[in-house]
Amino acid sequence: MAMTFVSYTNPIWLDAANTTIEAMVTFRELAAPVPYTASANDPDPMGAMIFRVIKENSVAQPAPQVGLPPPVIPIAPYVVPTAAQALVAAQSTQIGAINAAAQNALAAIVATYPDLEVATWPQQYAEAQAFTANNTAATPMLSAIASAASSTVAVMAAGVLGKASAYQAASGAAIGRRIILTAQIEAATTPAAVKAVVW
Repeated sequence: MAMTFVSYTNPIWLDAANTTIEAMVTFRELAAPVPYTASANDPDPMGAMIFRVIKENSVAQPAPQVGLPPPVIPIAPYVVPTAAQALVAAQSTQIGAINAAAQNALAAIVATYPDLEVATWPQQYAEAQAFTANNTAATPMLSAIASAASSTVAVMAAGVLGKASAYQAASGAAIGRRIILTAQIEAATTPAAVKAVVW
């Protein structure tokens, strides 16, 4: 969704070199201001624009021909974090990276299937289990698939159960890896140790 920048408050530098700013930014499409981080070289044009506006408004601007100059909104100086704050920040960033990698790994498992087909998997799995336990069980979904694929419900059920087992193993491995890496990050005692934990 395209966002329309409206205003901002509470800008603060996030680094000693004054290249990145965080502020509470109001967008027309959102009900309330949200924390927003922007930099001069932000790959998102919106971020680069917001950075430029905030930086320009932090010093007095020449009065326009008509109206008043924009109000000056100083940018709060960068404050060097304590060791504890730096550790917490590093952990938060690294856990976010691990979560994103886990999400990508899980998405890759189903990437070759249409979304609407994936949505039928729970029903297919339930019917396959029911058919395996009792081959007279009703299988409306598998029967339709088998008919269209010139196959049988038995073949379809076996295929579904096999793929379900593979999916469970792959997704379980990704979830387990996320859990153990998150635990390692939380147990780390320095930012360097935190950053060493990667997917």
